Formats: sequence, structure tokens, C-alpha cells
Amino acid sequence: MRGNNNISMVKKYMLLFVMAAVLSSCTSSKKITYFQNITSLNERISSNYEATLKADDLLLIMVSSSNPDAAVPFNLPIVGVMNSTNTSSDVVGGQMQYQSYLVNALGEIEFPVIGSVKVGGLTRTKAMEELYA
Repeated sequence: MRGNNNISMVKKYMLLFVMAAVLSSCTSSKKITYFQNITSLNERISSNYEATLKADDLLLIMVSSSNPDAAVPFNLPIVGVMNSTNTSSDVVGGQMQYQSYLVNALGEIEFPVIGSVKVGGLTRTKAMEELYA
């Protein structure tokens, strides 16, 4: 009798499990958020996205000229950067790194000879055009 009771109990639990699974899996397809309106999403994604410059961005600007001496004032010097494990004063074991221009809170950089140049809110391409002008 005890064996029959255990089988009956297992059947009840299985039935309860199946009912819970069936009831919980029933949902309207409108409530499923994944991949809804996938075609309109693809239309909104632009493959030619270009980020805009903002405050605290670091810009590496290299100026070249047929006369190398004419470009010297515009190109910041290359500096040695020490590794955290290197404590000597020379650059051996460190890295050489270009200095960069920091975009300030007003969206400007201080460019030699030219002075303040507004680049904040511009794309890389537009900022290059601004510096060429």
C-alpha cells in the first residue's frame, strides 16, 4: 500500500510540474521584447557612424610639411613614459609616447601659433577641416 501511495504522489507532482510548465510558458508574442521590429532597428543603425569630440578627449595631431622646420611648432614632443616597475631616471625599459592635445571643458584645444580652436561637438572629419582652414 505504501508503494502505491508513493507512485500516486509522484504522479501528482509530475502533473503539477507539467501544469506549471504549460501555464508559465504561455505568453503573448507581443510581450516578447527580443527582436521585435528588427527591420526598423536595422534602418536606424548607421554604418557610417562617426563619434563627436567632447571635453576631456585627447587628440593626437601630427602636422607635416615639405619644410620640416615649419611643422616643428605644431607637433608636440615625444616623451618617455616610465613603467611602474622602472624607477631609474632614464627611459630604458619605458615607452616613447606622443603627447596629445586635451579638449577642455569649453570644447577647445590650445594649438600653437593658431591659439584656441573649438573642436567640441565636431566629428573627426569636421575638426580636421577646421584645422586645415
